[in-house]
Amino acid sequence: MESFVLFLVALLIIFVFWWNIPKAIWTYYKLCKTVALIPGWPTHWLYGNLHQKSRMGYMVENCKWIMENNYPITRDWIGPTIVQINVNHPDIVKEILNLPKS
Repeated sequence: MESFVLFLVALLIIFVFWWNIPKAIWTYYKLCKTVALIPGWPTHWLYGNLHQKSRMGYMVENCKWIMENNYPITRDWIGPTIVQINVNHPDIVKEILNLPKS
């Protein structure tokens, strides 16, 4: 009887684990498609833009690139799952800060 209960618990854990994996993959896919619309530097599939940020002068190059292309919003990937959205225009910052709290 005890082994049957352990089997059911293991089966439940496996079911919950495999049930959530497709949801997580689909959410990540939607995030990537949405963030791809925002301009940014080319990224590596594993470490994003971290290989560019580690070298000296990245911030100067990044600021020059933003000023030359006049992008109000840019993005940086920090690894494969974390995205950083940079807002560079004061009007957009005012709109974000004036949103009602819900």
